[in-house]
Amino acid sequence: MKPDSRFATVVERDLRNLVNAEEAFFAEHVGYSASLDDLRFRPSNGVTVTIEEASSGAWQAVATHLQSPHWVCGIFVGGARRAQGDQQAEPMWWHQ
Repeated sequence: MKPDSRFATVVERDLRNLVNAEEAFFAEHVGYSASLDDLRFRPSNGVTVTIEEASSGAWQAVATHLQSPHWVCGIFVGGARRAQGDQQAEPMWWHQ
């Protein structure tokens, strides 16, 4: 289950773009970053992205949309993993 598809689509696209930004950063620095600025990543209007954990081998982030503040979408790569999601590099929604 997830929020209105208009907002969910934007959030999921941003998180998939974050995966690409983290992988590009990893290729240069052999580690992931917890800084959106280091990644040169800007979320879409209305979307807030927070990288909760980043290390040399894993990262996880969450995102919300201003129009659906009680829904959270998370994504992870490597050993970092939220309890709500099991599939690496795939957005997973939960109600907050």
